[in-house]
Amino acid sequence: MLNELIASINSSLKSDLGYSDARYLGVSEIIPQAGVDDQPVVMMPCIVDEYGDATPISPDTDYALQVYHRVNSKSSELRSVQYGSRNKEQMDVYSMTMFVIGSRKKIKKSGFCLGEEIADWFPDILTYDGVNIPVNQQEMNYDSAAIMNAEFPEIEYSGIPELFMLSLTYSVRFSFRKRCRTNACNAGHFNRDHFNQGFNQ
Repeated sequence: MLNELIASINSSLKSDLGYSDARYLGVSEIIPQAGVDDQPVVMMPCIVDEYGDATPISPDTDYALQVYHRVNSKSSELRSVQYGSRNKEQMDVYSMTMFVIGSRKKIKKSGFCLGEEIADWFPDILTYDGVNIPVNQQEMNYDSAAIMNAEFPEIEYSGIPELFMLSLTYSVRFSFRKRCRTNACNAGHFNRDHFNQGFNQ
């Protein structure tokens, strides 16, 4: 489900931001990859599929934007009053970060201006299988050098000053019946009857 929600965020931003040569990717991990020259192995963000095949992400001037996401953590809680049921209603909150690599030459604007544009267009509600899923923006980080050093600690990028990075932390919240989610995951899909829009406030 989370992959589908991220795909919806990407699709929304791609449509609203309007950069034709942008690259939108899914959930990333920082993993070791084969290096070059005197660096046999480098750590870098990659999209890893269910078979263990990795698609590396690197600072690249061929794209106006590269957008990718990461799951930082997940918190869960049970609905407070649920008598006599082992299949209890649970709410999960995923803490996420979206990373953006931008080319100043291609987008013709600063990282700050792009970040403001992303904040304006970032969706606050996603619809999955007929259910509304709340998405909350939290913090936009414009410290390009710190982000670049954290994401690409072993890659020399000082020779490409046209590139910058920014990041946006956000959260995704949804509730479900615990065993329904397990059954749905095993079946490879979710059914809308397994979800609602959240606990009663």
